[in-house]
Amino acid sequence: MQRRWAGGYGCIGVCLIGCLALVAGCPSAGGGGGDEGPAAGEVGGACLAGGTCNAGLACNTGTNICEAGGGEGEGEGEGEGEGEGEGEGEGEGEGEGEGEGEGEGEGEGEGEPEVTFPTSLHDSNFLGMETFYGAANGGFELITEVPYDDARLDCATCHDKSRWENADPPVDWPGTGSCLNCHDDPEGDPTAGISVERCLACHGRQTAEITTQAFTDVHRDSGFECMDCHTAAEMHGDGTEYASILESPSPHCLDCHAADSLPTNPEHSQHAENIDCSACHMQSVITCYNCHFESQLEGGGKRAFRQLSSYVMLVNRDDKVHAATFMTLTYDQGTFVVVAPYYAHSITADGRNCAECHANFGGDIAAINEYNTDGTITVTTWDGEAEGPARITGPTGIVPVPEDWSTAFQFAWLEYTGDASTPLADTDPTLWENFESGAAELTQMLYAEPLTDAQMTALGATGP
Repeated sequence: MQRRWAGGYGCIGVCLIGCLALVAGCPSAGGGGGDEGPAAGEVGGACLAGGTCNAGLACNTGTNICEAGGGEGEGEGEGEGEGEGEGEGEGEGEGEGEGEGEGEGEGEGEGEPEVTFPTSLHDSNFLGMETFYGAANGGFELITEVPYDDARLDCATCHDKSRWENADPPVDWPGTGSCLNCHDDPEGDPTAGISVERCLACHGRQTAEITTQAFTDVHRDSGFECMDCHTAAEMHGDGTEYASILESPSPHCLDCHAADSLPTNPEHSQHAENIDCSACHMQSVITCYNCHFESQLEGGGKRAFRQLSSYVMLVNRDDKVHAATFMTLTYDQGTFVVVAPYYAHSITADGRNCAECHANFGGDIAAINEYNTDGTITVTTWDGEAEGPARITGPTGIVPVPEDWSTAFQFAWLEYTGDASTPLADTDPTLWENFESGAAELTQMLYAEPLTDAQMTALGATGP
């Protein structure tokens, strides 16, 4: 194989593949740097756990922001919203306007779900899979030459409403107006049916974090549920059609943990302005390794070798070092990898210490040690003598992503030699074979940039 491409590094308005994109809680752009904002529980600050605020304030459930004099504004907004069956989002649109001034409240109902939901990521705007895959964005289509609207790609059965509406005969799209996907009684009791289980039914990565990987998480272990951080306004959208969850408004750690309330320690003093919370407090990210595209085309489904965890990649995102992950795919022995920011629900109160990231502070970091020796970073290796999942060894610890990552990152590329149409449940694990090892032919980095040479040097990664 002689093909090799390299995708752009910049934020180009495209999205991550479904297994990476359909996740809950990617930090919002900006990462909370610079302007600390009001503390949680205070006027203008995020609501506290359970939708409460400090004495004399009320939590606007649509925006998850504490407001003064919330009794009249919030009452009018929520009363009108629930009376019309619009739920919490209606409360945000009208309640916030009533409380803050007639001009904002008497508009076209910008915060109402009937206005904002049709362009939200939870309704018809399933753009992520398509924009990520497309050749125009440097995606995997450059290798497969299979267009996204090919009937063999069942991605679009969930991620493209035109596939439903243009069917013969047409099928009702379960997106627009599909309040019952999340709500049991949207007109009578908008909160009925909202549960962690319902969220996890679609968000498979988060399910894997809890079940397969058994990650601990300081928030989940303290009793937090999805909607304690992810508000109704986020679910219903704001009227803007975003290409990815990575560019849509999402909660961030500093929404609740104000910068001036963080513990005083060397890590916060040194890195609060240039490192996102995720880089230190996220125990691990995950990936499904080596998706076999032939299986997708032949009806076998999204067949991958196995999940990998126990690592965190480091990239730049919005002027801060941020946690990231990778995903690999193969087709006709063509090889592809994408690296992008990722937020795993594996948060720990105790962040990493200096030696866990800095080889020049006494750290024994496999990725940095190898990079300093020969300029490569082996992400995965194949052991043909081992059995089952143990045949692939994945990365461990922190993995900095250097500017030359497209050639520095080394992978063991696999092929499923069995019948590609075999259902996933009947996959024969002995039929995976390593056909090649080395850098990917096509690489892509979305919504991020690699670490600079200066940042790599600061970690003790100077190269050979």
